[in-house]
Amino acid sequence: GEGRIIKEKCDECHGEGRVKSESTVKINIPSGVEEGNYIPLRGQGNSGLRGGRAGNLLVFIEEEKHEDLVREGDDIYFDLEVSISDAILGADVIVPTLNGKAKLTIEPGTQSGKLLRMKHKGIKGLNSHSRGDQIVRVNIHIPSKINSKEKELLRELSKSENFKPRASKSSKVHKEEKGFFRTVFN
Repeated sequence: GEGRIIKEKCDECHGEGRVKSESTVKINIPSGVEEGNYIPLRGQGNSGLRGGRAGNLLVFIEEEKHEDLVREGDDIYFDLEVSISDAILGADVIVPTLNGKAKLTIEPGTQSGKLLRMKHKGIKGLNSHSRGDQIVRVNIHIPSKINSKEKELLRELSKSENFKPRASKSSKVHKEEKGFFRTVFN
């Protein structure tokens, strides 16, 4: 197709004008990239045929899972287990972050499932100068086995009004609706 025939082909390139080889390319990974992003490196790909332009090298980003932290966008999530007493009385705890460990205050009366926000402890955004947050989900540890003394203490505490669950507003409304409908339709 080029108007000439190569009678004696090179033993290395077999007439293509290029040979297979590997090379290492050093690249800068910007802060904030995430799984599925890619970085194009212009002219760093395979050489073109017979002296043609080199193609582009595409570097696809894969994230390695962290042992304790989970990424969602620029925010980081961490599940924290606290004891019942720490949830009731409050406590200062140490939690892992991307930059080491940090102190977090658990307020007295913290409920299981509560989300606590640690501002600017997440990932620096790819196209912004701001950082995401670290969100700590509080989970209250309920022991599966307790001894007889602990059982007795819990039975004593369960008699206190503070340890009895209160009806939610929605359940009160539901009860009132039943009463209203029973009155009207009976």
